[in-house]
Amino acid sequence: MRHCTPLRARRATACWLALVLIVLAAPLVGAFPPVARADTHIVTTADDSGSGSLGEAIANAASGDTITFAPEMAGQTITLTDGAFVLDKDLTIDGSALTSRIRISGGYLRRIFSVLSGATVTLIGLELIDGQAMDNGGAIDNEGALIIRDCVVRDNSASSGGGIYNYMGTLKITNSLVAHNMAATVGGGIYNEMGTIEVTDSTFFDNSAARGGGIFVNAETLSEAKSTLTVVNSTFYGNHAILSGGGVHSEGTMIPLGGPNKITVANSTFHGNYAHVGGAIDARPGIVLGGEVLEVTNSTFSENVGDEAAGIESQGTLHLANTIVANSLGGGVDLRIAALATNAANLIESCESLAAGGDCGIALSDVPEMEPPTDHGGPTFTIALGPGSPALNAADFSYCPLTDQRGVPRPQGADCDIGAFEVRVPAADAISATSVTATGATLQGTVTAHDFVATATFEYGLTNAYGSTVAADSVPVPAGMTETVSADLTGLLPNAPYHCRVVAANAAGTAYGADSTFTTLKIPPTATTGGATDVTSGSARLSATVNAQNDATTVHLEYGTDTNYDFGAVGVDPVSGLSDTPVTVTVRRLAPETTYHYRVVATNGAGTVYGEDRTFTTIPLPRATVLPPADVTPTGATLRASVNPQGDVITVTFEYGTDTHYDLGLLPVETPLTGYEATVATTTLTGLATNTTYHYRVITANTEDGAFGEDHTFTTAKTKPTATTGAATGVTTSGATLQATVNAQNDTTTVRFEYGTDTRYGQEVVGVPSSVSGVEATAVRATLTGLDPNTTYHYRVVATNGAGITYGADRTFTTAKLPPTATTGAATSITMSGATLHATVNAQNDATTVSFQYSTDASYDLGVVELPNPVTGLADTAVAATLSALAPDTTYHYRVVATNSAGTIHGADRTFTTRALPPELKKTYLPLTVR
Repeated sequence: MRHCTPLRARRATACWLALVLIVLAAPLVGAFPPVARADTHIVTTADDSGSGSLGEAIANAASGDTITFAPEMAGQTITLTDGAFVLDKDLTIDGSALTSRIRISGGYLRRIFSVLSGATVTLIGLELIDGQAMDNGGAIDNEGALIIRDCVVRDNSASSGGGIYNYMGTLKITNSLVAHNMAATVGGGIYNEMGTIEVTDSTFFDNSAARGGGIFVNAETLSEAKSTLTVVNSTFYGNHAILSGGGVHSEGTMIPLGGPNKITVANSTFHGNYAHVGGAIDARPGIVLGGEVLEVTNSTFSENVGDEAAGIESQGTLHLANTIVANSLGGGVDLRIAALATNAANLIESCESLAAGGDCGIALSDVPEMEPPTDHGGPTFTIALGPGSPALNAADFSYCPLTDQRGVPRPQGADCDIGAFEVRVPAADAISATSVTATGATLQGTVTAHDFVATATFEYGLTNAYGSTVAADSVPVPAGMTETVSADLTGLLPNAPYHCRVVAANAAGTAYGADSTFTTLKIPPTATTGGATDVTSGSARLSATVNAQNDATTVHLEYGTDTNYDFGAVGVDPVSGLSDTPVTVTVRRLAPETTYHYRVVATNGAGTVYGEDRTFTTIPLPRATVLPPADVTPTGATLRASVNPQGDVITVTFEYGTDTHYDLGLLPVETPLTGYEATVATTTLTGLATNTTYHYRVITANTEDGAFGEDHTFTTAKTKPTATTGAATGVTTSGATLQATVNAQNDTTTVRFEYGTDTRYGQEVVGVPSSVSGVEATAVRATLTGLDPNTTYHYRVVATNGAGITYGADRTFTTAKLPPTATTGAATSITMSGATLHATVNAQNDATTVSFQYSTDASYDLGVVELPNPVTGLADTAVAATLSALAPDTTYHYRVVATNSAGTIHGADRTFTTRALPPELKKTYLPLTVR
C-alpha cells in the first residue's frame, strides 16, 4: 500500500482520508452485542421530515426503540432543513445493514443531533457531515449518554467542539472516524466539558482549532465535576491547533473541587499533529503545577510538530511507560514535563523539565525514523517499527497490555515492544518432505513474514531436538507476504526417521513450525570379509565388517572347502545402526591341515550383499589319546588322556556330560602342556550319579577354541535290577504267558524266564521286551508253547544288567488236560483162527484205558479186548491184544479205543483175513472162541 506523506495543512489530507475511509467503509456487522429493541422504525426517504423520514421516525419512536434504514437508502444523504434532530429519549439509530453508509448533513447551516440529558442514544453506521453551530457541537451536542459506533463524523464546524460537544455527558466512540472538523476556539474534533469520553479503535484526522485540534478537555472553575478522557487503540493524525494541543489539549480548573482532569492514552498513535505548544498532547492543570494527570502507556508519538514541546507537554503529573516520543519537527523538544511519576521503558529523543533547573529524569535515546501511519491491519492505521528499532522486545512487561493497537497479541518476541505497535514474529506453518531418498530429501514449508522481512530455515535431526539447520532456498520472505519455502537436504542417514520443522525469524523473534517426520529409504548393507585368526587344527575365528545402513541386518559367514561354501553358515547377532560393525564367528569341527574358503553374507530390507572370498588353512591336529578312566566309583572317576602338544603351548580340558552335549562342565588341567612328547593329563570327577553312563572328551587347544577329541564313555558303579515274577495267564494244554515286572535300575537289563517241571527249571525263554532300561518298573512277558498237557510247571523271571542277575520268586501253573492219541496198527501172527492186534497210544499225561474192538464189519460187534493196565505218560506206547477162535479165511475189521479224563479216542479202522483151512479140514471146521 502507498504511504501518505506527513501532512501539514488540510488540503494535503486527501491520501490519508482515502485510506481511513477504506478501512471504515465496511461496517463491522456483529462486532458488538445486539441492543434489545422494543420496536423498529424504518426510514424510507432522504427527506428530513414527513412520511418515512428520519425526523418522523425520531418523533414517533418511544424510548428504547430502534430506527433503521430501508436498503434503498444506502449511500443517500439526508440534509436537515429545519434545525437539529433533538434526541430526548433512549434511542438507537442503526445504519449498519446498509451496503454503504447513509449520510446525514447539516447543510453547512445546522447542527445534526442534540442529545438531551437523561437520554441514552446509540448511533451506528452513520456518516455525519457538514454540520455547523454558532456555539458548540457542529454535528452533535451531547448532554446525555451517547455511543457512536462505526460512524464517520467529518467536515463539521462550530465555535467550540467542531464535531461533537460533550457537556457533562458520557461519550463512547468506537471504530469510528472523526475528521476535517473545525472549531474556532477549542476542540476541533470534540470539546469535552466536565464529561467522560472513551475513544476506542478510532481515528482523529485533520481536525483543527485554536486549542485542542483533535479533542479539548476542560473543567469549569469551582465545579466539583472533572473531565476524563480515555484513548485506547486509536490514531490521532494530522490534527492541528494554533496555540496548544494539536492532538489533545486538557485544561484543568483553577480550583479543582472535583479533582484534576485525567487523560489516559494506551496503545495509540499520535503522528503529524501540530501546535505551538504540545504538538500531540498538552495537559495543563489549573493554577498549580502537577494537578493534571496524564497516563500514557504503550503508545507511539512520531513527527508531531511544535515550536515548544512538539510531542507531549505535561504540566501536571505524568505517568509514562513503554512509549516512544521522538522524531518531532518544528524545533520543539519531544517531551516537556513538570512531574514524572512513572518512567518505565520509554524511548524519548529529547526532553526538558518545566521546573527551574530541573532534570527531566528520562534517559534519552536515538530513535530510528518511522514511517507515517498506514494500514498494518486492525481498525486503525499504525506506525510500524523498523527492523533495527531499539523498541523491539524492550518494554517493561508489567505495563504491557494483552494486545497492541491492531489487536496483535503481546508479546510476540522475547518481550513486548515499546510503543503502540507489536511487531509480529513470522508464522511458520506445517512442513512436508518430498523426493525422499536414502540420503536426501526436499523440505517444504509455508512462511508468512507479517511485519518484517523474514528469514526461513529448516531444522532437522534424528530427534525433536533437531541439531542441524539449513537455509531455505527462497529467502528472505518480503514483509506481508506468504511464501512456500524449500530446502534440499543431503548427507542423510539411510532408513532413519528424521524430525524436521520450518523456522521463520525476523528482528522481533522466531516462530517454529510444527514438528514433522519422514524416513529415508533403505539401502543394502555393506559387508567386507575380514581375516581368519586363532586358526587351530579344528577351528578358526572368522571376522568381517558390516554396516547395516540403519536397517536391522542379519549376518552370517558361510564356509567350505571350495567356493560352494557347502559346509554351512554360522550366524551372528543382527547388526544395526550406521557404523562399520566388526563381527566374528568361530567355526569348529574342521579338518586339520585343510584349506577353507569363507565369506560374509549380510541381508537387510533392501537386499543381500556378499563379501569377497577369503581362505585359511588349519594347522595339524595336536595328538591326544584318551586313556581308560581310573578309580571309577559310583560317584566319581579320574579321566585321563595322553596329549602331544606338537611343539605348541596347549591347554588341556576335559568336558563331560550324560550325552554328547557335554553340558555338565569343563574341567581344565591346571598346567598347560608343551613340547613334542606325550604327557598324561588327568582330572578327577566327583558328585556323579551312580549307574550312569557319562560321555567325555579331551579338548586340546592353544586358544579357548581347541581340537576336540573323540567321544568316550564310562559308567559309574551299577546296582542289580529288581524282578518280580507275576501270575501266568492264557494257560492252555500246550502253552501259557508268563508275566513279571522289572526295574532296570538305570542300566540296560536283559530279561528272560526260566521254567520247567521242577525248580531246576531247565528251560528258558527271552522276555518281551527282551531288555528294559530306566528306573521305573516295566511290565515284561513271555509266551510258552510246546508244553505238555496236564503238567505242572515251575517258572521265574530272571533280570540281568551290568551289576548282576536278579531271580524272581518261583511260581507254578498246570497245563490243561488233552484226550489221548490212538493209532491202530497192523495185525500180526495171523492164523486160521487167531491174530495179534497192535496199536500205539499216547496217554497225554493222563491215565488212559486201552481196548480193541473187532468184528467182521465196521460195527465191531464181535467183542472188545481190554488191556489190563492203563497207559500213562506222554510217550507213544505200543499196545497189543491177541484174538483167537476166529473163523478161517474170514476178513475182520478192528480199531484201538483209548480213554482218559479228557475223552475217548477211536483209532482208524483196519482189517486182516485169517488163513484158509486146508481142504482136508474144511469139513470138520468149527468156530473158535476168543482166548
